[in-house]
Amino acid sequence: MYLETILRLSNEVQKVWFVDIVRAVKVSKPAVCKARQELSELGYMDYDSHMYLTETDRRIAESVYNKHRILTKLFMGVGVSRCDRGRGRMSY
Repeated sequence: MYLETILRLSNEVQKVWFVDIVRAVKVSKPAVCKARQELSELGYMDYDSHMYLTETDRRIAESVYNKHRILTKLFMGVGVSRCDRGRGRMSY
């Protein structure tokens, strides 16, 4: 969820800030801070004054995002109006 969000935001703005993630994901600042630290320790992203994906991780995030879009189209095709509502996001 976080990598996908960073990818989407980085396609819209030049720099992705911590508060951008908080607003987009709609979780607490401590939750985003913990996720940011864990993702960085695992090598999935880097951050200094802003957050960014490495080239390898950008490809991973793009793959996840494409799967999300495919699943969204599939569910909407069978009558589910919103498959990403609130905390009920699907995990895949």
